[in-house]
Amino acid sequence: MVRLLFMLLVPIAAMSADDVSPIPVQIEADQLEVEHGDGQARFSGHVKLVRGTFVLHADQLTAHYGDKGGKMHFSYGRAEGNVRFEEGDRQGSADAVLFDQVSGVVTLMGNAELEQPGGRISGDSIEYNLDSGDTNVRQGESGRVKLRIEQEPASSAGVLPTP
Repeated sequence: MVRLLFMLLVPIAAMSADDVSPIPVQIEADQLEVEHGDGQARFSGHVKLVRGTFVLHADQLTAHYGDKGGKMHFSYGRAEGNVRFEEGDRQGSADAVLFDQVSGVVTLMGNAELEQPGGRISGDSIEYNLDSGDTNVRQGESGRVKLRIEQEPASSAGVLPTP
């Protein structure tokens, strides 16, 4: 199996919110189709996107890029099929993920789950901000979102003071 490495660094760079310095985005896949007229690059087969500590895996990824001041930059990408990601001590999975480089928001869509030390949340859609850690969970067909909070055993959790 031939692996294709597509480095979105030169000439394409992912810009930070204040556009001061580019954040490199590296994408690996088995295949790549580029449509320059549409500003899209379609990756398929064992896709891996890396941006700093954010690592996304999927079967397919469509990356959208644009021109900003004569330089190409990564705007956003949509990943589908066996999508999962890691970012620090957080892991997420969903049927599809939209990664918006400009806002720093990752949107997990369909069977969305986000887990971090101390708990797990699930719903139809989860918006997770990579910069602030803010999370917004939307209900699905069941009409419910779920949150599971891990508890420390009583012996190590501390004792409440008696009045």
